[in-house]
Amino acid sequence: QMCIRDRVSTQSTWDLKMKEQKARYVGDLDPISKLRHGKGTYSYPNKFFQYDGEWQNGVKEGKGAFYMKDGCKYEGDFKDGEMTGKGTKTWPDGNVYAGEFMKGEQHGQGEMKYSNGESYVGLWHLNARHGKGIWKKKNGDIVEGEFVAHHPSGVCKITFGNGDIYEGAVDKFGLNGVGKYTDEKQKIIYEGEFAKGIRQGKGKLVSLVDKYTYEGIFKNNKQEMAPNKILFARNMTEEQKKQEDGRAAEYSKKKKAKKDPKKKPGDKPQIFADEEGFEHRIYWNFAAEPIHFDLKIVFQGEPYIDPVKAAQKEEEQKEVKGKDKGKKKDAKEEPEIIIPDPVVITMESNRQLQFKMSKKEMKTNEETEEEEEVEVDYPFLDPKSSATMVVPTANGICSIKDIKFEKSESFDEGCYVISVKDVTTSQPTLPEIKIAIIISSQSIIKPL
Repeated sequence: QMCIRDRVSTQSTWDLKMKEQKARYVGDLDPISKLRHGKGTYSYPNKFFQYDGEWQNGVKEGKGAFYMKDGCKYEGDFKDGEMTGKGTKTWPDGNVYAGEFMKGEQHGQGEMKYSNGESYVGLWHLNARHGKGIWKKKNGDIVEGEFVAHHPSGVCKITFGNGDIYEGAVDKFGLNGVGKYTDEKQKIIYEGEFAKGIRQGKGKLVSLVDKYTYEGIFKNNKQEMAPNKILFARNMTEEQKKQEDGRAAEYSKKKKAKKDPKKKPGDKPQIFADEEGFEHRIYWNFAAEPIHFDLKIVFQGEPYIDPVKAAQKEEEQKEVKGKDKGKKKDAKEEPEIIIPDPVVITMESNRQLQFKMSKKEMKTNEETEEEEEVEVDYPFLDPKSSATMVVPTANGICSIKDIKFEKSESFDEGCYVISVKDVTTSQPTLPEIKIAIIISSQSIIKPL
């Protein structure tokens, strides 16, 4: 069946042609078994494959190189005729794998360098990333951890190209499960549940800049019930309310008595401002007890039509339909609107609220020598402090206690305004509120 020619000596080079397979081998043969044995090159009948390397008893064994007509090439170990062991495989597109093989498949420890700049070092299973490894992506992301069926799966650490870091559960859809995400730009850390790459479920968010914290439910990457308002609240007894009402009436009386329509430039500046334009007002005098109030961070839902009342009216309209036909219709009743109760966001703390106290006063302009109304700043909370100060919240509430002012040449009765701004840098800003503190001198009402 086999034609042997040009025999040189034992373990010498033979040129052997397979007549039926029309294959060609050039290399060493065993002189007894006539099998390929030693080094040689074999070109396959389909002319697509060619092997150049070591043989043993007719089988590829040892070191060798396997060439494919499409440009792929393998160089490395062969065992039992297969590419098994350590080797390097290159593709015509520039991809290069160096590592362990099993029967021609990337299997075991190895490194793949892709032509697009990506790389993977780690374990492989039948040509797929599988097991522990490090994947460096072309966008700069680095994935370290477990891989299953070519995708990150299980516990991984991802260092993103922008500097962000994620440590936790992932799957082929991205961040899925429990993990910790550090936002390097915004200096925010989130620990909790993720779904398809976004914050979804229970979690805790902490700002490294202003120490803001929120621990609760997240939906679509945001707090499920995000605060949208600062609520001013005062807890007073009936007696305290009665006394404050008395101070309000007293102030109003004094303000009316002080009004002088014939006031001329150079007269004593008007110290009574119009406090009616302020939603939040505190009436106080220098003999009263210290001021207390709370600022609550709340979620205020949108007003909505009462569904029960709306259904009742609809039934009533059906019953009377046709009875008043031809009669002039009354004006349509307005639907009853329900305003939801505000919900205090107790899950958050360290929202930064900035307080600034000021008062409008009449001052003489040095250039024009005319009086004009100007806004003058005054210290708040601490007489020795600046006019602006920042107070953090705790569990959604900022409690202001024991505010007391002393009358002096520089601090007199009048309407002072406290502006409260949300200056939390890591969160969307809440609308500013203003609180009027209307101060009068000695009260006719006995202080508590």
